Amino acid sequence: MLPLRISGWKRGAECFKTRNRQDNCMRAAHCIERDGPYCLKFRRDGEVGNGRDLATVLFYRHLKADDPGCFTIDIPGGTTTWAIATVVTGVNKNKSIGRVSGTSCDTEWQSAFPSVYGDKDDVLLLSQCFDDTALKSHFRPPDSTELLGFTKSVDEAGFLFGKKLDKDGQTGELITGGPGKSKFVLFCCVLWCVQYEESAIRILHSNLVCLYLIASTNHVY
Repeated sequence: MLPLRISGWKRGAECFKTRNRQDNCMRAAHCIERDGPYCLKFRRDGEVGNGRDLATVLFYRHLKADDPGCFTIDIPGGTTTWAIATVVTGVNKNKSIGRVSGTSCDTEWQSAFPSVYGDKDDVLLLSQCFDDTALKSHFRPPDSTELLGFTKSVDEAGFLFGKKLDKDGQTGELITGGPGKSKFVLFCCVLWCVQYEESAIRILHSNLVCLYLIASTNHVY
């Protein structure tokens, strides 16, 4: 079970899935029963669920000079949980995340990230949570993006792609390459742009660390 709040962090986006073939992500706004930072029950479009089949939550925080070099986050329960962390520099502290677009793609065979609007010099991050194991070659980066993070276990895999935008406007639909297109792919928090104070950026030197918690809770109801 993933929390909606972690002390010292801000939540940027989330997607909770209760069952296969669920049409839309369940988000914090759809939570109808809470236990502290956790949502026990969601309701969206007349459907009620616990969001424990597959879930993704994006947390982020601005780093300070006195921050520790390592962060520990405790997640309860015995289900598989993983995280991909990435650091982006030059982030606008007043608007760390510009726009978000996400979808649950269980009924689609095409692994496509939906379009989102961004400005030139924003950074676009694409997070993919897959309900089965996979190799890097199964889901290759969409055109003009690169693979920033990857992890897998026996029954799940996580991918993080990204790029710096070179113009204003909609990004357009971005489709992964490789043979791994499957109706069991869940895209959560798939597109979000980080607004920059300066146009020059480097991925590996930090003003902002965005920690992805991409959890698989298969068949836990």
